Amino acid sequence: MIFMKNIGLLIGAGWHGKKHAKIMSEIFDVLYVVDVDNSALDWCRDNLKCSLKLFSNLEQAIYKNNELQNTVCVIATWGTDHYDILIKLIQNGAKSFFVEKPFVHSLEKIE
Repeated sequence: MIFMKNIGLLIGAGWHGKKHAKIMSEIFDVLYVVDVDNSALDWCRDNLKCSLKLFSNLEQAIYKNNELQNTVCVIATWGTDHYDILIKLIQNGAKSFFVEKPFVHSLEKIE
């Protein structure tokens, strides 16, 4: 029998992201957190009691996570980035997502 770790990836640990982080830290065995703000990563390190992997950019987190296809990804960054982040995750094998609104700012972006 093969046991898989529950892996979560949170992109954005700002105001909304911290709420997601608290819940995700109780659900997942390993939580990858990506944020460009070091103080947000410090908050995660100080307040979350799970196995954490902290990154300042998404590319590093994708490179280090060899089970992206089995990872639940939560996108909680500034709204203008959601679509581009989702596409990058899909292109690297991710399959499970929760995306904060707005997904896009114009319909032309997704056509």
